[in-house]
Amino acid sequence: MMDNLVSSLPNLVEVCFSKCGGCKSLPPLGQLLHLKTMEIWSLTELEYIVSDHPFTSTISFPSLLELGIHNCEKLKAIPPTPHLEALSLIRAHPALINMIVGLNKLKHLVIMEMESLECVPEECWKGLASLESLAICLCPGLTSLSKAAPPPPPLGTRHQSNQVDLDSSDSEELHLSNYDESSGGNNLILELHSLRSVRLWGLPKLASLPRWLLQLSNLEDLDIRHCRELDICKDESSNLIILDSHGGLHHSLRSVRLKGLPKLASLPRWLLQLSNLERLRICDCRELDICKDESGNLIILDSHGGLHHSLRSVRLEELPKLASLPRWLLQLSNLEDLDIRFCEELDICKDESGNLIILDSHGGLHHSLRSVRLEKLPKLASLPRWLLQLSNLEDLSIRYCSNLKALPEQIEALQSLQRLEINDSPLLTLFPEGTRRLASLLN
Repeated sequence: MMDNLVSSLPNLVEVCFSKCGGCKSLPPLGQLLHLKTMEIWSLTELEYIVSDHPFTSTISFPSLLELGIHNCEKLKAIPPTPHLEALSLIRAHPALINMIVGLNKLKHLVIMEMESLECVPEECWKGLASLESLAICLCPGLTSLSKAAPPPPPLGTRHQSNQVDLDSSDSEELHLSNYDESSGGNNLILELHSLRSVRLWGLPKLASLPRWLLQLSNLEDLDIRHCRELDICKDESSNLIILDSHGGLHHSLRSVRLKGLPKLASLPRWLLQLSNLERLRICDCRELDICKDESGNLIILDSHGGLHHSLRSVRLEELPKLASLPRWLLQLSNLEDLDIRFCEELDICKDESGNLIILDSHGGLHHSLRSVRLEKLPKLASLPRWLLQLSNLEDLSIRYCSNLKALPEQIEALQSLQRLEINDSPLLTLFPEGTRRLASLLN
């Protein structure tokens, strides 16, 4: 049946091979003229896909748009897929990284759980002019995304003409940003001009961000998680990263998520430079003091632009060094959603100087905040004064605040409040009369 697949099902559009444990080869699937989607799952003995006949003029996989290869660690090469738009390589042989070379129509790329992958040569990124989203996750040996590749071997010595060498014998000294303009770095930036989303998760040997990533002109979403050696404040030369204010990430980034970065001790300067950032999520950064910059000075935002005006949503979670609300947070003029969780040392009533926080009634959080969520803040005993000043607050959620004892009568000042949720606060036994006078309250 497998040998006759191409001839017996010429109009096949989608195919999935799963858990065919004894299968060592697949037929010349590239001859299926209408095939758009192919998934290969857990063919643990698969070694090759039969190539098209060398003398045929037919283009291999002429219609294939989506390809997923999962848990096929003996498969080292496949025939060319020139029109591919989405590619997932999960628990695959690292040599399959070769296949992304020259895929100028590729829009979405996922590289995941490739334990023996040590680097992705710079040559692989060239030509990916259509790439919109990139996810590289759970690759414990990965140390470089831009190691310069050696010259390719002569044609005839490779299984595929677009294959590059993945040898990484010196990978212990490599970093993510081994970037050299003399090796074509500027061209690399230009070729990745469509990239909108980058996820870097579970890369424990990653030490610094690549310069080309920080210079992408249209990147909107950056998500970095569980990279224990990564210092996102500095480049590969240990210099503080400062963005070009005339373009690149400075203007394009809309969302940043940072989680599980034990080497992050202060907010990076480049993040504070972002002029259009709307969503910021910081979680499980045990050494982070978000109140101060790299020089140990309190962060004060420029009131004429940048984060001061752009940020709409902030979430802070599991930050054990956070003891007070940072001044820059209180400066935000258009913040709508504030979510603070699992910060055991945080006293949200006071600023860094120990003074009670009182908002400026002429703007900022006083008018902008619509939603506040407070969860597992053991130092919260009563609602802070600044929260009672929020004239447009619509949603207030307080959960697992074990020392919350009372709600003030002044809660009736929150006349825009539509939803109030208080859960698992055992010391709170009585609601004030003021809650009855919340005319907009729906729940």
